[in-house]
Order: sequence, then C-alpha cells, then structure tokens
Amino acid sequence: MKYAVFTDIDETLFFDGKMNSKNVDAIKRARANGHLVFINTGRSTGIIQDELMHGLFDGMVASIGGEVYVGNETLLKLTIPTDELIRFTEEFVSENRVFVMEATSDSKIRAVRNTDENPTALLCDKESYFTKPYIEGQPTEKQLEYIGKRYQLFVHPNYFEFTTKGCTKATGMDVVLKHLGIPRENCIAIGDSINDVEMLKASGIPVCVSNAVSALREISVYETCHAKDGALYDCFEHFGLI
Repeated sequence: MKYAVFTDIDETLFFDGKMNSKNVDAIKRARANGHLVFINTGRSTGIIQDELMHGLFDGMVASIGGEVYVGNETLLKLTIPTDELIRFTEEFVSENRVFVMEATSDSKIRAVRNTDENPTALLCDKESYFTKPYIEGQPTEKQLEYIGKRYQLFVHPNYFEFTTKGCTKATGMDVVLKHLGIPRENCIAIGDSINDVEMLKASGIPVCVSNAVSALREISVYETCHAKDGALYDCFEHFGLI
C-alpha cells in the first residue's frame, strides 16, 4: 500500500531550527519504498530552509495552502494584492510590529520585513509574489474583523498570520491528493500547531508529535516522540513505511 505523508516543518520536522538526521533517513527510505512525502507548512516557499527545497521531498504545500507544488509542477500559487500588502505594512509599522511579508521561492524579493529601509517600495516589485504575512503579537479588534472577513486568519499565542480566503493546509493537501489520485485513507498528516488542525482532520491517519498543542492530541490516532528526537522516523517506523 502506498502512502502520502504531509509533514509540518517547525517543531515537527525541525525543532529549534535543527532537523534530526533520523528524519532525513526516514524520508529517503520511505520514498525508496514507494511512498510519497510532502511538506505542509505555514511558511511561504521563499523562506523555507534551503535544505528542504532541493529533492528531499516529492512536493510541498506552503503559505498555509496558498502554494501547492508536486515535483516541478505548480498546482496553486495565490498572491495577496499589492495595495493590501502596503496597507497592512503601513499599519504594522505604525504599531512598531515585527512582521514578515512572505513571498514565493521564484520571487526576486523573497521576504519584506519591518527592519527593511523602505518596505512598502519593496512590495511593489513586479517580479515578486507575496502570499502570506506573519506578524508578531496579537491582532487588534479592528484587525480581527478586517482580516477575518477578507483572509484566512490564524491566531497563535505569540503571533498571527493569514493567507488567501479559503486556503488551509487541508485544502492544499486535498489538491495534491486529487491530482495524484491518492485516497484520503492512505494519507498521513503530522504536525504540532493550531494551524495543523484542519490538515490532521482531513487526513486518513492524523498524527501529532509529543510536543504538540492539546487540540492535536485530541484528534490524533498516534503520538510520536518529541520533534527533536526524530518524530518522522518514529511515525514512519510505526506505520510500516520503513
């Protein structure tokens, strides 16, 4: 039986900015055994770690479902309008927010940050494609209302992020499964965070790492070891992929 696995990056595949070598071994062995392994992350492709972008995976869902790729094929790439990005940037700068306007890996400018000299000018670059803002802190009531109506908003304990309305990790995963003709019951999803809830619920086999938020533990059929100890290896070994 062939499985398609979708893994989050931060605090799942990576922990504290590092990836356990056991995870790399697990991915290579699972793919050699005929399984497919995909990234499914809130990060845009423009800010995904370089070691994940070159041949280790069969594809990826990025920008919380706003970008979807299988091999070298682009299935989905949704961008946020420049005028909206400028509006948000000016507002976040006035609030002294730490933020990152994240772009795709094929963009001339892969990210615009609050520390840049002229962030609004950078957002106007015609060869850059911005898909998701990341903002530290909590949104104001007005921001909750405005962003929530127009975008897919995810509020975390220490930051918030948003992407094109209707996009989640689950919708991106579904695009891949339909494209490849893989049934949901053969889909394993593994994550740690609140923005992984939809992904796990939409998978046939929901898995969380031991350092996951409680909301994921409640819906998972298996809990791996801690992310720092090689959670993917644990998962793949448990389900017989390696």
